[in-house]
Amino acid sequence: MRRRSALAKPSPSSLEKLVGRAADYAKLKVSATTREGYARDFARFAAWAADKKLASLPTTPEIVAVYLAALADGEVAVRWTGRGGKQYESKVPKSYATLDRALAAIIFAQRDAGHDWPHAHPAIVRVMHGIAREVGTAQKKAAPLEVDDLRACLILCPSTIAGARDRALLALGFFGALRRSELVALTVRDIEFCPEGLVLKIRKSKTDQLRAGRDVPVPTMKHARVCPVRLLRAWMEAGEIAEGPLFRRIDRGGNVATEALSDQSVTLIIKRVARLAGLDPARFSGHSLRAGFVTSAAASGRSLHNIMRQTGHRNEHVAMTYIRPATVWDDNAADGLA
Repeated sequence: MRRRSALAKPSPSSLEKLVGRAADYAKLKVSATTREGYARDFARFAAWAADKKLASLPTTPEIVAVYLAALADGEVAVRWTGRGGKQYESKVPKSYATLDRALAAIIFAQRDAGHDWPHAHPAIVRVMHGIAREVGTAQKKAAPLEVDDLRACLILCPSTIAGARDRALLALGFFGALRRSELVALTVRDIEFCPEGLVLKIRKSKTDQLRAGRDVPVPTMKHARVCPVRLLRAWMEAGEIAEGPLFRRIDRGGNVATEALSDQSVTLIIKRVARLAGLDPARFSGHSLRAGFVTSAAASGRSLHNIMRQTGHRNEHVAMTYIRPATVWDDNAADGLA
Protein backbone atom coordinates (compact mmCIF):
# COMPACT_ATOMS: atom_id res chain seq x y z
CA MET A 1 0.00 0.00 0.00
CA ARG A 2 1.48 3.38 -1.07
CA ARG A 3 1.94 5.97 1.62
CA ARG A 4 0.43 9.37 0.95
CA SER A 5 2.77 12.34 1.13
CA ALA A 6 2.58 14.28 4.38
CA LEU A 7 2.60 17.49 2.33
CA ALA A 8 -0.62 18.10 0.45
CA LYS A 9 -0.23 19.56 -3.01
CA PRO A 10 -1.75 23.01 -3.32
CA SER A 11 -4.85 23.23 -5.45
CA PRO A 12 -4.59 25.12 -8.77
CA SER A 13 -6.63 28.00 -7.32
CA SER A 14 -4.47 28.35 -4.21
CA LEU A 15 -1.29 28.08 -6.31
CA GLU A 16 -2.57 30.84 -8.60
CA LYS A 17 -3.25 32.97 -5.52
CA LEU A 18 0.29 32.37 -4.24
CA VAL A 19 1.77 33.31 -7.62
CA GLY A 20 -0.26 36.50 -7.51
CA ARG A 21 0.97 37.35 -4.01
CA ALA A 22 4.57 36.68 -5.07
CA ALA A 23 4.10 39.14 -7.93
CA ASP A 24 2.64 41.69 -5.51
CA TYR A 25 5.63 41.37 -3.18
CA ALA A 26 8.02 41.66 -6.11
CA LYS A 27 6.47 45.03 -6.98
CA LEU A 28 7.40 46.29 -3.52
CA LYS A 29 11.11 46.22 -4.38
CA VAL A 30 10.72 49.97 -4.89
CA SER A 31 8.38 52.28 -2.99
CA ALA A 32 5.04 53.33 -4.44
CA THR A 33 6.27 56.93 -4.68
CA THR A 34 9.38 55.88 -6.62
CA ARG A 35 7.30 53.66 -8.91
CA GLU A 36 4.94 56.58 -9.67
CA GLY A 37 7.89 58.85 -10.44
CA TYR A 38 9.42 56.22 -12.71
CA ALA A 39 6.09 55.82 -14.50
CA ARG A 40 5.91 59.57 -15.24
CA ASP A 41 9.50 59.69 -16.46
CA PHE A 42 9.08 56.60 -18.65
CA ALA A 43 5.83 57.96 -20.14
CA ARG A 44 7.75 61.06 -21.21
CA PHE A 45 10.42 58.88 -22.85
CA ALA A 46 7.77 56.72 -24.55
CA ALA A 47 6.03 59.81 -25.97
CA TRP A 48 9.33 61.16 -27.30
CA ALA A 49 10.22 57.80 -28.83
CA ALA A 50 6.79 57.48 -30.47
CA ASP A 51 7.17 60.96 -31.96
CA LYS A 52 10.53 59.93 -33.44
CA LYS A 53 9.14 56.53 -34.53
CA LEU A 54 11.58 54.74 -32.23
CA ALA A 55 11.03 51.77 -29.92
CA SER A 56 10.54 52.43 -26.20
CA LEU A 57 9.73 48.97 -24.77
CA PRO A 58 11.97 47.23 -25.47
CA THR A 59 14.39 49.90 -26.50
CA THR A 60 18.14 50.06 -27.14
CA PRO A 61 20.99 51.81 -25.29
CA GLU A 62 21.68 53.89 -28.41
CA ILE A 63 18.10 55.25 -28.43
CA VAL A 64 18.33 56.03 -24.71
CA ALA A 65 21.65 57.82 -25.24
CA VAL A 66 20.06 60.06 -27.89
CA TYR A 67 17.10 60.74 -25.58
CA LEU A 68 19.39 61.78 -22.72
CA ALA A 69 21.17 64.21 -25.04
CA ALA A 70 17.80 65.63 -26.10
CA LEU A 71 16.82 66.12 -22.45
CA ALA A 72 20.09 67.89 -21.71
CA ASP A 73 19.60 70.23 -24.68
CA GLY A 74 15.97 71.05 -23.83
CA GLU A 75 14.58 69.26 -26.88
CA VAL A 76 12.03 67.18 -24.95
CA ALA A 77 8.63 68.74 -24.25
CA VAL A 78 7.36 68.57 -20.68
CA ARG A 79 3.56 68.80 -20.61
CA TRP A 80 1.26 69.26 -17.64
CA THR A 81 -2.30 70.26 -16.82
CA GLY A 82 -2.94 73.38 -14.76
CA ARG A 83 -6.02 74.78 -13.11
CA GLY A 84 -9.21 74.55 -15.10
CA GLY A 85 -7.71 71.81 -17.26
CA LYS A 86 -5.47 74.24 -19.14
CA GLN A 87 -2.62 72.48 -20.92
CA TYR A 88 0.96 73.73 -20.60
CA GLU A 89 4.16 72.74 -22.37
CA SER A 90 7.77 73.68 -21.70
CA LYS A 91 11.09 72.87 -23.31
CA VAL A 92 14.07 73.67 -21.11
CA PRO A 93 17.45 71.95 -20.64
CA LYS A 94 17.31 69.41 -17.80
CA SER A 95 19.79 69.04 -14.98
CA TYR A 96 22.14 66.09 -14.60
CA ALA A 97 20.06 64.84 -11.66
CA THR A 98 16.92 64.84 -13.84
CA LEU A 99 18.75 62.89 -16.54
CA ASP A 100 20.01 60.39 -13.99
CA ARG A 101 16.46 59.86 -12.73
CA ALA A 102 15.12 59.50 -16.29
CA LEU A 103 17.75 56.86 -17.04
CA ALA A 104 16.85 54.94 -13.87
CA ALA A 105 13.17 55.03 -14.87
CA ILE A 106 13.87 53.68 -18.36
CA ILE A 107 16.08 50.87 -17.03
CA PHE A 108 13.48 49.99 -14.40
CA ALA A 109 10.72 49.80 -17.05
CA GLN A 110 12.83 47.55 -19.30
CA ARG A 111 13.73 45.10 -16.53
CA ASP A 112 10.25 45.21 -15.00
CA ALA A 113 8.84 44.12 -18.38
CA GLY A 114 11.29 41.20 -18.50
CA HIS A 115 13.77 42.66 -20.99
CA ASP A 116 17.50 42.32 -20.43
CA TRP A 117 19.41 45.53 -19.87
CA PRO A 118 23.18 45.99 -19.44
CA HIS A 119 24.37 47.53 -16.19
CA ALA A 120 26.57 50.09 -17.96
CA HIS A 121 26.46 50.42 -21.74
CA PRO A 122 29.37 52.37 -23.30
CA ALA A 123 27.04 54.54 -25.42
CA ILE A 124 25.14 55.75 -22.34
CA VAL A 125 28.22 56.06 -20.13
CA ARG A 126 29.99 58.28 -22.68
CA VAL A 127 26.96 60.54 -23.14
CA MET A 128 26.39 60.92 -19.38
CA HIS A 129 30.08 61.72 -18.80
CA GLY A 130 29.99 64.31 -21.55
CA ILE A 131 26.85 65.93 -20.13
CA ALA A 132 28.41 65.96 -16.66
CA ARG A 133 31.46 67.82 -17.98
CA GLU A 134 29.27 70.29 -19.87
CA VAL A 135 26.55 71.10 -17.31
CA GLY A 136 28.00 69.77 -14.05
CA THR A 137 26.43 67.40 -11.56
CA ALA A 138 25.61 69.77 -8.69
CA GLN A 139 21.99 69.65 -7.60
CA LYS A 140 19.96 72.74 -6.82
CA LYS A 141 19.19 72.64 -3.12
CA ALA A 142 16.32 74.28 -1.28
CA ALA A 143 17.30 76.99 1.16
CA PRO A 144 17.36 75.89 4.79
CA LEU A 145 14.75 77.48 7.04
CA GLU A 146 17.11 78.36 9.87
CA VAL A 147 16.05 78.74 13.48
CA ASP A 148 15.66 82.53 13.48
CA ASP A 149 13.48 82.40 10.36
CA LEU A 150 11.52 79.52 11.87
CA ARG A 151 10.83 81.63 14.96
CA ALA A 152 9.49 84.47 12.77
CA CYS A 153 7.30 82.04 10.80
CA LEU A 154 5.82 80.53 13.96
CA ILE A 155 4.99 83.92 15.44
CA LEU A 156 3.31 85.10 12.22
CA CYS A 157 1.09 82.04 11.69
CA PRO A 158 -2.55 83.19 12.04
CA SER A 159 -4.56 82.52 15.20
CA THR A 160 -6.82 80.01 13.48
CA ILE A 161 -7.14 76.25 13.61
CA ALA A 162 -5.09 76.03 10.40
CA GLY A 163 -2.50 78.28 12.04
CA ALA A 164 -2.34 75.90 15.03
CA ARG A 165 -1.73 72.98 12.68
CA ASP A 166 0.92 74.84 10.70
CA ARG A 167 2.80 75.93 13.82
CA ALA A 168 2.91 72.35 15.10
CA LEU A 169 3.94 71.01 11.70
CA LEU A 170 6.75 73.54 11.25
CA ALA A 171 8.14 73.14 14.76
CA LEU A 172 7.96 69.35 14.80
CA GLY A 173 9.40 69.08 11.29
CA PHE A 174 12.30 71.36 12.25
CA PHE A 175 13.27 70.02 15.68
CA GLY A 176 12.59 66.43 14.64
CA ALA A 177 14.66 67.01 11.46
CA LEU A 178 11.95 65.23 9.50
CA ARG A 179 11.40 64.73 5.80
CA ARG A 180 8.00 65.86 4.55
CA SER A 181 7.02 62.24 3.84
CA GLU A 182 7.81 61.37 7.46
CA LEU A 183 5.74 64.30 8.73
CA VAL A 184 2.57 63.42 6.84
CA ALA A 185 2.91 59.72 7.73
CA LEU A 186 2.78 60.42 11.49
CA THR A 187 -0.26 59.18 13.39
CA VAL A 188 -1.34 59.66 17.00
CA ARG A 189 0.05 56.25 17.93
CA ASP A 190 3.49 57.40 16.72
CA ILE A 191 3.63 60.10 19.44
CA GLU A 192 4.72 59.35 22.99
CA PHE A 193 4.77 62.30 25.37
CA CYS A 194 7.25 62.06 28.23
CA PRO A 195 8.65 64.38 30.96
CA GLU A 196 11.51 65.49 28.70
CA GLY A 197 9.31 66.20 25.68
CA LEU A 198 8.11 63.58 23.23
CA VAL A 199 9.39 60.67 21.16
CA LEU A 200 8.37 60.15 17.54
CA LYS A 201 8.20 56.69 16.03
CA ILE A 202 9.27 56.96 12.40
CA ARG A 203 8.04 53.69 10.94
CA LYS A 204 9.35 54.14 7.41
CA SER A 205 11.55 56.65 5.63
CA LYS A 206 13.42 57.27 2.40
CA THR A 207 16.45 55.38 3.72
CA ASP A 208 14.42 52.75 5.60
CA GLN A 209 12.15 51.13 3.03
CA LEU A 210 12.18 47.83 5.00
CA ARG A 211 10.47 49.53 7.95
CA ALA A 212 13.03 48.84 10.66
CA GLY A 213 11.85 52.14 12.18
CA ARG A 214 13.62 54.58 14.46
CA ASP A 215 12.76 56.75 17.46
CA VAL A 216 13.32 60.51 17.31
CA PRO A 217 13.40 62.37 20.64
CA VAL A 218 12.11 65.95 20.53
CA PRO A 219 12.78 67.95 23.71
CA THR A 220 10.57 70.58 25.30
CA MET A 221 11.89 74.09 24.55
CA LYS A 222 12.20 76.95 26.99
CA HIS A 223 10.15 79.37 24.87
CA ALA A 224 6.54 78.28 24.37
CA ARG A 225 6.20 80.06 21.01
CA VAL A 226 8.74 77.77 19.37
CA CYS A 227 8.28 74.64 21.49
CA PRO A 228 7.24 71.69 19.28
CA VAL A 229 5.84 69.79 22.27
CA ARG A 230 3.51 72.59 23.40
CA LEU A 231 2.55 73.50 19.84
CA LEU A 232 1.71 69.88 19.01
CA ARG A 233 -0.46 69.55 22.13
CA ALA A 234 -2.24 72.79 21.19
CA TRP A 235 -2.95 71.52 17.66
CA MET A 236 -4.18 68.13 18.84
CA GLU A 237 -6.55 69.81 21.29
CA ALA A 238 -7.81 72.39 18.78
CA GLY A 239 -8.28 69.81 16.03
CA GLU A 240 -9.62 67.15 18.39
CA ILE A 241 -7.00 64.73 17.13
CA ALA A 242 -7.28 61.60 19.27
CA GLU A 243 -6.45 58.93 16.69
CA GLY A 244 -5.45 58.53 13.07
CA PRO A 245 -3.30 60.92 11.02
CA LEU A 246 -1.63 63.70 12.98
CA PHE A 247 -1.52 66.43 10.34
CA ARG A 248 -4.72 66.76 8.29
CA ARG A 249 -6.41 68.86 5.66
CA ILE A 250 -8.62 71.73 6.85
CA ASP A 251 -11.31 73.18 4.60
CA ARG A 252 -12.12 76.86 4.24
CA GLY A 253 -14.75 76.59 6.94
CA GLY A 254 -12.18 75.41 9.46
CA ASN A 255 -13.37 71.80 9.45
CA VAL A 256 -10.64 69.25 10.09
CA ALA A 257 -10.70 66.31 7.67
CA THR A 258 -9.93 62.70 8.56
CA GLU A 259 -7.28 62.16 5.89
CA ALA A 260 -3.62 63.15 6.18
CA LEU A 261 -1.96 66.02 4.35
CA SER A 262 -0.01 65.17 1.20
CA ASP A 263 3.74 65.65 0.76
CA GLN A 264 3.05 68.60 -1.51
CA SER A 265 0.86 70.24 1.16
CA VAL A 266 3.88 70.49 3.45
CA THR A 267 5.80 72.36 0.77
CA LEU A 268 2.88 74.75 0.17
CA ILE A 269 2.53 75.46 3.91
CA ILE A 270 6.23 76.26 4.23
CA LYS A 271 6.11 78.59 1.23
CA ARG A 272 2.96 80.31 2.47
CA VAL A 273 4.31 80.93 5.96
CA ALA A 274 7.70 82.02 4.57
CA ARG A 275 5.89 84.69 2.56
CA LEU A 276 4.15 85.91 5.74
CA ALA A 277 7.58 86.28 7.34
CA GLY A 278 8.86 88.40 4.45
CA LEU A 279 11.00 85.61 2.99
CA ASP A 280 11.16 84.63 -0.67
CA PRO A 281 8.95 81.52 -0.90
CA ALA A 282 10.65 80.38 -4.10
CA ARG A 283 13.80 79.59 -2.11
CA PHE A 284 12.10 77.05 0.16
CA SER A 285 10.70 73.55 -0.22
CA GLY A 286 9.46 70.68 1.91
CA HIS A 287 13.10 69.83 2.65
CA SER A 288 13.84 73.25 4.15
CA LEU A 289 12.84 72.24 7.70
CA ARG A 290 15.24 69.30 7.82
CA ALA A 291 18.00 71.29 6.13
CA GLY A 292 17.34 74.20 8.48
CA PHE A 293 17.77 72.01 11.55
CA VAL A 294 21.11 70.60 10.34
CA THR A 295 22.41 74.04 9.36
CA SER A 296 21.30 75.67 12.62
CA ALA A 297 22.62 72.82 14.78
CA ALA A 298 26.00 72.92 13.03
CA ALA A 299 26.22 76.71 13.41
CA SER A 300 25.53 76.27 17.14
CA GLY A 301 28.46 73.89 17.50
CA ARG A 302 26.58 70.59 17.73
CA SER A 303 28.72 67.60 16.76
CA LEU A 304 28.26 65.74 13.51
CA HIS A 305 27.54 62.56 15.48
CA ASN A 306 24.68 64.17 17.45
CA ILE A 307 23.24 65.83 14.34
CA MET A 308 23.19 62.51 12.50
CA ARG A 309 21.54 60.81 15.48
CA GLN A 310 18.65 63.27 15.17
CA THR A 311 18.36 63.25 11.39
CA GLY A 312 18.93 59.53 10.91
CA HIS A 313 21.59 60.20 8.27
CA ARG A 314 23.74 57.13 7.65
CA ASN A 315 26.17 58.83 5.30
CA GLU A 316 28.51 61.48 6.72
CA HIS A 317 29.08 62.93 3.26
CA VAL A 318 25.37 63.67 2.82
CA ALA A 319 25.12 65.27 6.27
CA MET A 320 28.20 67.38 5.60
CA THR A 321 26.58 68.95 2.52
CA TYR A 322 24.37 70.82 5.00
CA ILE A 323 26.98 71.39 7.67
CA ARG A 324 29.74 72.90 5.50
CA PRO A 325 27.81 76.09 4.57
CA ALA A 326 27.08 76.70 8.25
CA THR A 327 30.72 76.34 9.36
CA VAL A 328 32.56 77.77 6.36
CA TRP A 329 33.71 80.82 8.38
CA ASP A 330 34.75 78.87 11.48
CA ASP A 331 38.54 79.04 11.94
CA ASN A 332 38.87 80.11 8.29
CA ALA A 333 42.43 79.71 7.02
CA ALA A 334 42.35 83.05 5.17
CA ASP A 335 41.06 85.06 8.13
CA GLY A 336 43.59 87.62 9.40
CA LEU A 337 46.29 86.89 6.81
CA ALA A 338 46.25 90.50 5.57
